[in-house]
Amino acid sequence: MNNSSAAFDYFSSNKLFDSLYSLKTQQLSGKHWTPMAVAQKASAFLAADPGSKILDIGSGVGKFCFIAANLFEKNVFCGIEQRKELINEAEKVKLILEIENVSFIHGDFTKLNFDHYQHFYFYNSFFENLVEDEDYLIDNNATNSGLYQHYTDELHKMLNGRPSGTKVATYQSDHYEIPVGYQLLESHFNKKLNFWLKK
Repeated sequence: MNNSSAAFDYFSSNKLFDSLYSLKTQQLSGKHWTPMAVAQKASAFLAADPGSKILDIGSGVGKFCFIAANLFEKNVFCGIEQRKELINEAEKVKLILEIENVSFIHGDFTKLNFDHYQHFYFYNSFFENLVEDEDYLIDNNATNSGLYQHYTDELHKMLNGRPSGTKVATYQSDHYEIPVGYQLLESHFNKKLNFWLKK
């Protein structure tokens, strides 16, 4: 675990960790960012293999990645996010926390080479394309069910091509992105957090 005094203080509570971000981002935390307890539980499942690299698909301001990386220094956590403004917030927080085993990519996850990652975290980041969200952090475009389906299909295809032993943690998901070759191992937080393993 990161043992700097600043990092220890920030990781002592969900509210204190959120204080690292802008006021608007803090106000959206309960709706859009992974709660600390969920991140801790999910990362323990995904990081059971030391040295593995874990990708957060639609990482937002990086909250899951930071909490996970602080707990599991022998693993690498990477987040990919399309919204540059959210990446900028994540990079600012990274400078404050000085955590080395975390990184962020600004881009479209469908263009990524998934061979670089062993396990995956997904907090239903495509759902924004189905509902109008007046309080969304950045330029919420018109709803687009076609885009939601496209991203879901692409993630399904990617996960289907991963090798046996691949782990996926999903939060607040309908699980349409999970192929039939994955076994549901555990559910937590009223079945909102689910752990999957490729057979």
